[in-house]
Amino acid sequence: MTRFRFSAFVLVILSASLGGCSFLNQTSAGNNSRANLESFCEEAINNSESTNRPQPEAPTILGTSPEQAWVRPSFKGPDGRFGAGTAFVVSQDNAVFLLTAHHLFGPAGGLDREYRWSEMPNLVSGASGENPLGKVSVITGKALPVKGARGMQGTQLNADLAIFPVQSESQVHAMPLAQTLPQVGDDVWLVGEVIGSSEYRHKAVVNEVSKEGIYYRFDNKIELRATSGAPIVDAKGQVVAMNLGGGEYQGAIMGIGNPAPVMNCHLQAAWH
Repeated sequence: MTRFRFSAFVLVILSASLGGCSFLNQTSAGNNSRANLESFCEEAINNSESTNRPQPEAPTILGTSPEQAWVRPSFKGPDGRFGAGTAFVVSQDNAVFLLTAHHLFGPAGGLDREYRWSEMPNLVSGASGENPLGKVSVITGKALPVKGARGMQGTQLNADLAIFPVQSESQVHAMPLAQTLPQVGDDVWLVGEVIGSSEYRHKAVVNEVSKEGIYYRFDNKIELRATSGAPIVDAKGQVVAMNLGGGEYQGAIMGIGNPAPVMNCHLQAAWH
């Protein structure tokens, strides 16, 4: 297997609109699949500004199918609704959440500027979405404040996250978040709608791993526009990363993702 060196790659930050992409030079995040995440989680929780939240009534969970756990989301903002990227549902500690990429709440999602994490609860009062494969409907409350969340900066991808609590009237498939990082060489799949394809699962192989980001090479050339926020799952159906961007390198399509164990840390901090 050819090892991927990100320093030679020009990253495409995926736009939520079908036509737009912007470009950012990136350097390698390195390869450390055994990164210790305990201190990261502890720091995130200790620095969180959230308070203990009452557990809402759980929505109806229909199953854990990755193909039915993603949606094309619509967000309710102060000036009406807008759609951007992809989102997916996870269950964690008896609660259910809709996750997507923070950078969609900026120019990549058609907004005038990128909004800070502290502005998110006032910017987005709720989200909704449906999955084309089944009777899945997602309705959420307002965005949670994910302290430090922002779009990708340099090689640090793990702060690019937005979280919404799923409300009880929803009917969803909800996936588990992986608790450990994948290994280089692992097979993974991007799950969601890809332009020009009737398939909802697209295979890739993990090339680089760290707690800052995961990098993977797709088996086939696919169009990745509008897949920001899509889940990357392993053979067990666990979410190992959230897709954030991608592009072509040496004839192959490469993708980058926010690691699931780090997203879990942010989720604990935002909801504790």
